[in-house]
Amino acid sequence: MTLLVVVLVSVYLLLAQYFFKIWLRFFERDTEMTLEERRLSWVVLFIATLAWPLVVPISYLTLLEKKLKNQEASSGSDKGVDISDDSDMNHSKHWTVHSYN
Repeated sequence: MTLLVVVLVSVYLLLAQYFFKIWLRFFERDTEMTLEERRLSWVVLFIATLAWPLVVPISYLTLLEKKLKNQEASSGSDKGVDISDDSDMNHSKHWTVHSYN
């Protein structure tokens, strides 16, 4: 049991260190922050590093959602558009637009 705890704590700390380094690089690249924003960013950086098991999945889902929205927005301007005639049982016409990426 203690070996499992040691392994889990070690993995947690190694990943926390990894995420801190990555997020610190992003933080240092932003040169337009005010002193107040920098202080707040340091606090957020430490909280995010400690809570990485929650922050990372939420951030991933946010990025995935943005990517899907961008793909949907760009798919409207694609050249590969197929308009097909789909008829139902009452023989009324339904037009479906299929976009191929």
